[in-house]
Amino acid sequence: MTTLGNIAHNVATKGLRRSATHYWFRIFDIVYEKRLGISTGDFSPHSAGVENLDFYRHTPTSYAEFRSLMRRVSLTPGQEVFMDYGSGLGRVLIAAAAYPFRKVIGLELLESFNRTAARNIEKCRSKFRCQELELITADATAFIPPPDVTTFFFYNPFLAPMLKKVLENIHTAVKERPRRIRLIFRHPIVLTKVIEEFPWLHKRAAYLIGDYEYWVLDNEE
Repeated sequence: MTTLGNIAHNVATKGLRRSATHYWFRIFDIVYEKRLGISTGDFSPHSAGVENLDFYRHTPTSYAEFRSLMRRVSLTPGQEVFMDYGSGLGRVLIAAAAYPFRKVIGLELLESFNRTAARNIEKCRSKFRCQELELITADATAFIPPPDVTTFFFYNPFLAPMLKKVLENIHTAVKERPRRIRLIFRHPIVLTKVIEEFPWLHKRAAYLIGDYEYWVLDNEE
């Protein structure tokens, strides 16, 4: 719960402008989900019985942040496929489906989360520009992504060992079907620790949106 003390602390540490943006994004998300009749809030894999410490408690990406990000990303309408790693209760999938992707895919370890995500998606499907959505339940470290995915989205879902394996899997998919891909990382704190091990990835842009830094990378020379 937000208190006056929290607000004062945010203003003192982030400044008035960033603090105002922070609370605007939070209010926007609450109102937007209320209008959609869905809930994709905080969740914990550990509460669902997952003991692997490589998984963090997750606070979903803000809709307002995602919109700001997409204004900076160039899409080829109807041709690109978006995939979210650790798609949880479906918030990023719902946000992405508002854009002209050909397909949106969510990869999630827990079937229970995917069932909730499916219900959330169906409640607001009429508002989507992209009508083809797929939910996949799988362990990301053992999953080779589909050959048509062009945009991969991560919100810091794994610690370094798992992230390295996931990036290796993506590289395998790209070598099997060469294509330009884009990787977007929100809060790339773990990525910064492993990026030098993946010379095929090239950082193209970094944005500060709200409280978080976003990195955009691709595989072009």
